[in-house]
Amino acid sequence: MHGSTDELKFFSKKPYYPLTSTRGCLSSKEIWDTESGKCLESDQVKLINAFNSTKQKKGFLVILEINDKQENVTLEEILPYIKNGPRR
Repeated sequence: MHGSTDELKFFSKKPYYPLTSTRGCLSSKEIWDTESGKCLESDQVKLINAFNSTKQKKGFLVILEINDKQENVTLEEILPYIKNGPRR
């Protein structure tokens, strides 16, 4: 799992924008100031902070793509996947 320092404008017409292409990795959105080289926004930091907030020393981050809705996924939506595994 990693962020990317690739220039996002090259991917603006791609379906995965504002992410960048990968070779199977989980990539998270990161916005960088090209002048200062500082990270302005990082979804990776948000994921790590969310995991750290559980106070667990080990565990899994699971990514589920359920649909194309641009909204948060609720626990009720993912419980069937957790309990029953993937639908085939």
